[in-house]
Amino acid sequence: MSSRPARRSSQAVTYAGLVGFGLTLIPVAAALRLTGHGGGYTIDQWGVWGAVTVVAAGVALISQPVSRLSGVQRLLPLSLLGLALWSMLSAHWAAWPQSALVEGDRYLFYAAAATLPLVLLPTAGWRRGLVGGVAAGAAVPALLVALKLWQSGGAVAMFDSGRLVGGVGYGGGLAAAVAIGFWPLVAFASDRSSARALRPLAGLGAGLVLAAVVPTEARASVWALAVSAVVFFLLCPTPIRSGVVAVGAALPTLLFWHQLNSVFSSQTGGHPRSVGIAILLTGALSALVTGAQTVLDEFVTLSEANRRAVAIAVSIWMILLLLAAGVGAFAATDGHPLAWTRHTLQRTVDRVGGESGQAAGEGQAGSRFGSLDTGRYDLWKVALRGFRGQPAKGVGAGNFGSLNVRIGRPFLFPYQAHSQLLEVASTLGLPGLALFAIVLGLPLGACVWVRLRSPARTERLLAAGIGGALGYFAAHGQVDWIWQISSCALPAMLLSGVAVGMLPPAPERRRSTITGGLGLAAAVAAAAVLIVPAALAQRYLERSYHEPAAAALADARRAGELDRLSGRPQLAAARALLRTGDTAGALADARGAAGAEPGFWVAWQLLAVAAAREGDRAAAAAAHERVRRLAPRLPLDLLGQVPGPSFDHY
Repeated sequence: MSSRPARRSSQAVTYAGLVGFGLTLIPVAAALRLTGHGGGYTIDQWGVWGAVTVVAAGVALISQPVSRLSGVQRLLPLSLLGLALWSMLSAHWAAWPQSALVEGDRYLFYAAAATLPLVLLPTAGWRRGLVGGVAAGAAVPALLVALKLWQSGGAVAMFDSGRLVGGVGYGGGLAAAVAIGFWPLVAFASDRSSARALRPLAGLGAGLVLAAVVPTEARASVWALAVSAVVFFLLCPTPIRSGVVAVGAALPTLLFWHQLNSVFSSQTGGHPRSVGIAILLTGALSALVTGAQTVLDEFVTLSEANRRAVAIAVSIWMILLLLAAGVGAFAATDGHPLAWTRHTLQRTVDRVGGESGQAAGEGQAGSRFGSLDTGRYDLWKVALRGFRGQPAKGVGAGNFGSLNVRIGRPFLFPYQAHSQLLEVASTLGLPGLALFAIVLGLPLGACVWVRLRSPARTERLLAAGIGGALGYFAAHGQVDWIWQISSCALPAMLLSGVAVGMLPPAPERRRSTITGGLGLAAAVAAAAVLIVPAALAQRYLERSYHEPAAAALADARRAGELDRLSGRPQLAAARALLRTGDTAGALADARGAAGAEPGFWVAWQLLAVAAAREGDRAAAAAAHERVRRLAPRLPLDLLGQVPGPSFDHY
């Protein structure tokens, strides 16, 4: 009789664990969905997912009567929450206040994603399951892209200027969304405690994601993978077995390098189908290597002396490989590698006219990987100047774009600094930098702690996989804008939560029902008041740009009811009215937009156009002068045009 209550209690714990694990999968599902539908850059793409995740975090807080989080573990979600609150506060001094609010919403989304595994996954098994879900979520898009390229005759639409962009719409974003799963997949594939049937599947995924990076032509991703390899093997307790799996994915990728680049180097007659086949073949060969390793593990267990001998042999082989690579680089640069590097960097720094001027354009080279010319140097200079100008508070979250058109180079209009460290420095100042350093450094530090202190090899190998993934994300994020692409950042936030959750917990203490209730109420309020209205407003605005004038005007007015901070809805209305020929109405709405957001040059530009068409030369001249002050580096050919709606997004 006494066993029945114990059995019921055990079942209740299992059900609670399943429910908690299911809640942590919400951001995984969000990342998967967004990878195939725009990447999750603008809030209309990720807003609903963000609201659901924030509410799920509130539910997690109230559903757990016991708290086990130490003060160090709490630092991760609190730092992300601090970035969210500081971003929202910066709306008071930002030139584009709604952009600051949306950036705060994004950090709130990330804070909720990191909170879920911390609160809901107290055991190693559940944490391991979530890391497996994140890794699978990176491999599935790579597989789907490969299958579509192989089967679809219209696969050319998945490329932009010869670069594979898939559903993300940006090569670097697609690369980051899949590559972050590489090292966790290697860890699972090389872990003897993994199910034998799953290890070749993990090897398959590792090969797929590594091969899928190449046709994106994302140089930052390849560089970040090299950096993360150092992090992974420094942490890895099984470097030989894991090295076999990693090499089993890397060698086929090198073998099919030409086919993977065939669309970009269009003069070779490449076709998207050959790219898909190369990705699939790389995955298959990687799975075969992992399968062979799995079978070998069943029969061979190396002694400590033999393991040391193999490690020495592998080290010698790696040294020889590096020497061969060095000889190849020496030959490729005509015997002057330093001069080649100096010349390439000088060309990057001293570009004339401010254009991106990429040395390896589509059809001009076998790939982009032989060039360092990206245009990022100009953006980094703008960010550093912005930080020096306002180090205490920055120019406002999400407002790098306003800084760039004011002091940047012509023809470069990115809204991000293409380096999250410099982005935070220029937009959020020293307080933002301090919080960002915790978000970036604490999870990596947790992986190091687990590697040094955990007695379980599986835990240490899992920490190595997470550390490699977070090292990749940190490195890639310093030369690209993947923090603003939710499909790339969400896996990193979940892995960060898992890593910090592996630190020693605090003694159990009961969580106050009142505190949990307040947390849930705050989460619901944040979702309902901060995230959902902005997401709906952006959705109405995006729709209005492509509708007939009457419908566009109606949607612009709906957006205005939801967005009270900026003049973007009135801008959309002015655009619609200009299409109907109602220049007087367009002029009135443009004046309203400029009054609501006086630091946004597009509002004044549209005011100048509307005033000129209405015949008000004085108003047009005054508006033109305001545009010149707000965006002095604006190309002259834009000064007489209606700016494209892509400038208007939050």
